[in-house]
Amino acid sequence: MITLNVTQNDIEELNYLRFYHPDPTVMKRCETVYLKAKNLKTGQIRELTGFNVKTIRAHIKLYKNGGIEALKHHDPHRPKSELDEYKLSIEQEFRQRPPASSMEAGERIFKLTGVRRGNTQIKAFMKRLGLKFRKPGGIPAKADLVEQEEFLKKTRTGDKISVRRIIATVFHGCGPLCLGDGLFDGTVEFCTNVYSNIKWSQALQCFRGV
Repeated sequence: MITLNVTQNDIEELNYLRFYHPDPTVMKRCETVYLKAKNLKTGQIRELTGFNVKTIRAHIKLYKNGGIEALKHHDPHRPKSELDEYKLSIEQEFRQRPPASSMEAGERIFKLTGVRRGNTQIKAFMKRLGLKFRKPGGIPAKADLVEQEEFLKKTRTGDKISVRRIIATVFHGCGPLCLGDGLFDGTVEFCTNVYSNIKWSQALQCFRGV
C-alpha cells in the first residue's frame, strides 16, 4: 500500500493545478496526487482517472521526491534537426531569392549546408521558418498588350454609350419617348423599331399633355 503525507496547502494547490495548469501532463500528475491525498486507494484512482497502476505510482513517487515543483516540471523531448544550426543563413537566403519549389529548396539547402533532407522534411523545415508555398498565376505566352489596350478602350466606350441610352429612356403608360444621343440638347426620338404608328401617336399625345 502506498502512503503519502500531503499538507493542506499542497492539497489546495493540487486542487487548483489539476484544473488550471496549462500543461495537460502536469494536470494529470496533480490529479493523481490530489486523489491520493484524499485517501483514495490506487484501484479507485485508476477507475476515476483511467491511469494504469504504473503511471499512478510514478506520479506519487515524483511528488514524494520533489513535491509540487517536481510535478510541475515537464520538459518533453523534442528532437532537433541538423538544419536548425543553419536556420538564420537559410532564412536569409530564401527571403532574398525564394525557391520555386520544395525540391529546389532542398538542393539549395544541400549546397549551402551539406545536409540533405527529403521533400517532406524540407517542407516542414520551411514551415518552421515561417515561409509559405504560393501557387503563381499563369501568364499567356502570346499576349498582345497593344491589342488588349485597344479592346479595353472600345469596351469602356461601348459601356458608356449603352448605359447612357438606357438611362435616357423615359417611360410613359402608352409607350416610351427616347432622348437618344441628344440627351443633353433636348432632342426627342421615337422608338420606331419597337412600337407601331398607333403607339407613336399615343406617346406624342402623352408627351404634349405633360
